[in-house]
Amino acid sequence: MSPITSTDVVFKPLGVVEQILKEAQSSTETICSRFQQALATEGLLKQVPFLTTESAKTLCNGQLVRFRCMVQDNSFNPEEFLREVVYRDTATGAETRVSMLFRDAVPHRDGCTLVQPDMRSFDASWVGTKHPVYCVSIPAETEWARQGLDVNNSQEEDLAARVSNVTLDDKMGESKTPASEQTHPVLHESLHAKFPIPKDPHAIAALIKTYGDDPQFRLNDVIEVVGVLEHVPEPDMTEASTEGHGHLDFELPLDTIEQPAFGTMPRIHVVSHRMLSVSEANPAVSNGDAKVANVDVGAIREALLDALKQILLGDELAAEYLLLHLYSKIQYRGPDETPIGYLPLNICNLPNAIDSSSFVENLSNALSSLVARSHRISLMLNELNCEMWMVPEKNREAVENSEPAGSDGQQVEARTPAVDIGLAAGQLQLADGTCVLVDETALQDGTLNARGLTNLRQLKEVLETAKLPYLIPYGSDNLRKDVDYGFIIVSHGKSMFPVPCTVPLSPSASPSTTTIPFTLPESALTQARLLLAALRNAPTPAAPHEYGVIPDTLTDIIMRDYAASRAPDVPAPAQFDLVLRLEVSKLIARSMAKMQVDEACWVRAGELERGRCGRIGEMKREFEGRKKERGGEGVGEKKRGGPVASVDVDGKPGR
Repeated sequence: MSPITSTDVVFKPLGVVEQILKEAQSSTETICSRFQQALATEGLLKQVPFLTTESAKTLCNGQLVRFRCMVQDNSFNPEEFLREVVYRDTATGAETRVSMLFRDAVPHRDGCTLVQPDMRSFDASWVGTKHPVYCVSIPAETEWARQGLDVNNSQEEDLAARVSNVTLDDKMGESKTPASEQTHPVLHESLHAKFPIPKDPHAIAALIKTYGDDPQFRLNDVIEVVGVLEHVPEPDMTEASTEGHGHLDFELPLDTIEQPAFGTMPRIHVVSHRMLSVSEANPAVSNGDAKVANVDVGAIREALLDALKQILLGDELAAEYLLLHLYSKIQYRGPDETPIGYLPLNICNLPNAIDSSSFVENLSNALSSLVARSHRISLMLNELNCEMWMVPEKNREAVENSEPAGSDGQQVEARTPAVDIGLAAGQLQLADGTCVLVDETALQDGTLNARGLTNLRQLKEVLETAKLPYLIPYGSDNLRKDVDYGFIIVSHGKSMFPVPCTVPLSPSASPSTTTIPFTLPESALTQARLLLAALRNAPTPAAPHEYGVIPDTLTDIIMRDYAASRAPDVPAPAQFDLVLRLEVSKLIARSMAKMQVDEACWVRAGELERGRCGRIGEMKREFEGRKKERGGEGVGEKKRGGPVASVDVDGKPGR
């Protein structure tokens, strides 16, 4: 028997399965283990191509692929399948057994007929189980992160040349059509509702099917799977077409995921999978041997602050808070489920001369240059009322059909799915570690309908609790999952959402009508990405220690300063929020790669907080002054620099 080669593993995995089964009646776990051992040797895993929107056009049906993805829907039932089928040669009568592991479609064999199983002697060992989940490419992944996770250009070119010439062996039940001549079906229109970010040109979805024990994938888990790619062909039931094609009289009832709409999408039958942490899904940390110890942290921190200061109109304080926000993450949750370490940021008080859309665009570009996942949500009235869904929801058809009218009084066009698609996505169904930029300046004067108000309430809930609700109509309480997103809200006045850290902008000089785009030299940008990813998610291989720990020796200083700020003769502006200042001091230490918070970090946090609170007080006084000038009108008024909606997130009149 011929040995199994690396080419066989990558391009003819089903043939490898047949060969393993001929050697011994191996279990599914044993077969997967053989694949994992092969992929771990001689860098073979790097030869397995990623499934992307670009590579999907050239990948062969039946070859091995990799897919980095997020679990969007795990609500489907396990599937039962016949472990093998029997073919009879029409000329000789010889029978051949073919395994149905790692495939859904019964394979085609010329000159053979399919032998129907004798159900009178049925045995439970004939049937196996596979566990399907619906996965999408990691939402909001930035361009540099996508490129960093792909193989390098030379490998891609070599792979494309090899794939274009591959013709799979029909003895293994595969098509003889070269990959370059294959056609791939288009995703069914109803399934577009399962993409968290609508109209994302880089989004691709696949059905992930695992064998053996259920891996218990959770919603929003980020995983990397390696498995056999399969496109199930559309059935052609004409008499001429059925000869030589597999069709079993014995079939189990269709589950949701087996309906025709799901038949148009790729499936990946998994031989190996692993969970990806936030840092492992970030190429700035996961690729290469980059280490924080090899970076001049102080110099990169200053360069990054200067670049952020430029897009924030020269505001050094705002740049410092934005940088600290990028290092923040939820460390744990308190007994009352309060997220500790969570620091949503509100940047407000944009000058009149600045075009808010250009300002937000520059900020969005800066975030996309620095972090691996960044998502911008513009709170435009029409989007809120007619286009947007914030959270995932099952059986959304009923909600869509109950929407009577849009913001202009016209009937809203319902996106009614033709089939039960399971859990429809929302724009906040994202992977942990995603930076979410909310553009509140885009909200215009007008009326929010029921759908718009619901969207704002749901955004408020996720922002406030760091929990994502899943609207599933099974009982009175919806499922809520802990999430860790980095929210940045840009608004003209103070945000309508409850944000603990508000930073009013104070330009260093009279700003021009145009904003300056984010720029940072490539070498400094690469190191900045490493620092942001490694120090935020430490401990990691690039940063093996936890940073920003408060030592016992600092406790006395903290308690002394806090007690002094609460003395009866101390004015209110000099008082500080102990929890927020502690968090800021820890983030300062983390941004400097200090393992412990020292007194200098604590003092600097106090300076930042006093500056921020002073600006908030000044902004309130300005608002009160304008209110008196206008005769006390403050409800629904337009904040300088742009309009605001006349309702808040609870559907009540504006503040």
